[in-house]
Amino acid sequence: MAFFSVIIPLYNKANFIESALKSVLGQTFSDFEIIIVEDCSTDNSFEVASKINNPKIRIIRHEKNNGLSASRNTGIENSTSKYLCFLDADDVWLPNYLAKIYALIQQFPDARLFATNYVEQYENKSVLPASSLIGFEKDGIVPDFFASNLYQHIYCCCSLCADKEVFEKIGLYDEGVTFGEDVDFNIRANSVFQLAYSKEAPVLVNVFSENQITNSRLSNKKLVDLDKYEGLAAKNPSLKKYLDTNRYVLAKFFILENDTANARKMIAGIAAKNLNFTQKTLLKLPVPIVKLIRKVKVFFVKNGIRFTSFGSI
Repeated sequence: MAFFSVIIPLYNKANFIESALKSVLGQTFSDFEIIIVEDCSTDNSFEVASKINNPKIRIIRHEKNNGLSASRNTGIENSTSKYLCFLDADDVWLPNYLAKIYALIQQFPDARLFATNYVEQYENKSVLPASSLIGFEKDGIVPDFFASNLYQHIYCCCSLCADKEVFEKIGLYDEGVTFGEDVDFNIRANSVFQLAYSKEAPVLVNVFSENQITNSRLSNKKLVDLDKYEGLAAKNPSLKKYLDTNRYVLAKFFILENDTANARKMIAGIAAKNLNFTQKTLLKLPVPIVKLIRKVKVFFVKNGIRFTSFGSI
């Protein structure tokens, strides 16, 4: 039995899957298996992945397209390892990623979630570091996951490793959610288990790749149900602020899509104290101005400059 199971959902990523696989096979820590879950791609993703002949690789093919969460769940259910890592088919690991996760597991045996920081790559033009925990200079247990994720997630799905016990306790990824499935999982997992974290960033996330969900419309997506966690948030102010931060993000998406009704629904669930002045102002601006600000922001991000409405609340 391998120490790690590396689960790679694959759907229409023929231009990326070879690089992703090679980044795993090039790890300095080599005790792992790779499970590729091919979700009925309409391009030649399966053919590209199949050409990489390595005994560590297993490919499982869905009979019909079931989505990202279902692909991850198929990988989890077919894994043989105690520790499960996830890699999207258009992202890559630097050679020391699994070694870093292994070190966290050894150093923090009471934790069940293990993660690193990551960097975001924008159309191969620039690389921006993701935000990090303030004052968190050494590897350690994150004291409050939700308070630490109000600006930008300190880890992404591709920089996370979970003990299989996590899924046995809280359940698998919600296959009914097609936008915000990671938020849903993060809430359930980090409400129960400790997270061991490193500010090192051995993961490269390709933000503007083809078919990426963050660039698609919400109109045909099943969103994470943030309301169902309000009861839990009543006893956890940090979680409430985390929920409202995600509502704010979704409200902006709806505004950009001219979906006023759903934007108002999201805004209605936000406690006023959990938004800063800039955020409150942006939610009241005319749609054309919000779209212009979005275009300007994307332009600067692609050229290595990030600005955000998040800040002190």
